[in-house]
Amino acid sequence: MLEKLQKFGLNLYEAKAYSSLLKIGTANAYKISKESGIPRARIYDVLESITKLGLAIVEESSDNVKIYIPVPSKIFLERIKKEWESDYEEVKSDLHDLEAEEKSRKFMFLLSKGKRI
Repeated sequence: MLEKLQKFGLNLYEAKAYSSLLKIGTANAYKISKESGIPRARIYDVLESITKLGLAIVEESSDNVKIYIPVPSKIFLERIKKEWESDYEEVKSDLHDLEAEEKSRKFMFLLSKGKRI
């Protein structure tokens, strides 16, 4: 599963942190580090990254401990799907435009040479 999450643009540590957070639910960095196997020296950077990616929400407890809450996988997957579909349509349109330009150039070239089409 981690490899598949990486295909969606996450690095290995981000995939581990998000999947671990989904598994354990709301947790602090220490618990996420233990569950995911991400070194404690890296866990804060990774959690900041998945928070910026919209995969987690961070709240500060009354004793100033950051608590991380996973964004439900359904929301994450819907966003990824919409982004993919948008990218697909954009690339499809761009490729179609390239083909149309090439056909137009060939047509103009043949016309300029006086050849019948």
